[in-house]
Amino acid sequence: MVGQFSMPVDTKTYRTPLSRPLFSVRNSKTLLSGKKEFENVKLFTDDSMKRLNDNMNRLSDILGRKGIRLCFMPVVDKYNLYCDYSVGKKRPRNPFFEKFSKQDKKYLYIDTKALLLEEVNKGEKDVFLADDAHWSYKAPKKIFETFRFE
Repeated sequence: MVGQFSMPVDTKTYRTPLSRPLFSVRNSKTLLSGKKEFENVKLFTDDSMKRLNDNMNRLSDILGRKGIRLCFMPVVDKYNLYCDYSVGKKRPRNPFFEKFSKQDKKYLYIDTKALLLEEVNKGEKDVFLADDAHWSYKAPKKIFETFRFE
């Protein structure tokens, strides 16, 4: 099946109107997001974020003794990045970045939501692909420009 997309039968796409154009396509003020972005929102509790961070800190200590620096870069989902610009009915927001950024870390943490939201707030369009759940080339370019891994 070269060149074709195979979507699971239970896939659902949500269309969310936006307050301003965030994509450079005909429907520039429409956010498309998938059902999967909302399925696990309730799992991101204060306790689960603390446990994750504690585990990451332990791993960082172990790797540090071997001269390895741990870098953790969770990827913001499309709805979470653009939801501040949604109008009308709001879907559940993933609280991962807000809760996790409060933790004390012994490793490099790359907050993709903060970095990419800064670009969106400046007026950058197409940080995510308009018709997909993936970043465009602009997102990794911004991260690479901000963090040099040498």
